[in-house]
Formats: sequence, C-alpha cells, structure tokens
Amino acid sequence: NFQKGTVMATEWFVEINGKSQGPFSSERLKELASHGKLQANDLVRKGQDGRLVPAGKVKGLFELRADDVE
Repeated sequence: NFQKGTVMATEWFVEINGKSQGPFSSERLKELASHGKLQANDLVRKGQDGRLVPAGKVKGLFELRADDVE
C-alpha cells in the first residue's frame, strides 16, 4: 500500500564487534540511539556499500532532548 510520494526508507547497517548488523530503517536507527543501544562512537553505514562513519556524525540521529540539558 504505497501512497503517492512515498519514499523508500534508507537502509542502514551497524558494525558491532566487527560484525555487520542490519539492515535497519532510519526510524529504527533513531530508536536504537534514543534508547542507548546505539552509541555515537558506534560505526554505521548507509546501504550495503556505504562508508563506515561514527553514528554521532549522522545528522539528526542523536538529538538533544530537554532532559539532557542541565
């Protein structure tokens, strides 16, 4: 059931202990980050052949929440 204008979710892969895990949707990646299961220094890549980068470099993945500010 695709609606007009629907965009396919980007697939993300996470490198944990030298093993690639995924694919994860962008939404799932954000959930993992917000629940502390994905750390800013964990390596992620966009798609099967993407370059590994620290998750903290992915724009919008780790957002400041009001309860994070002291």
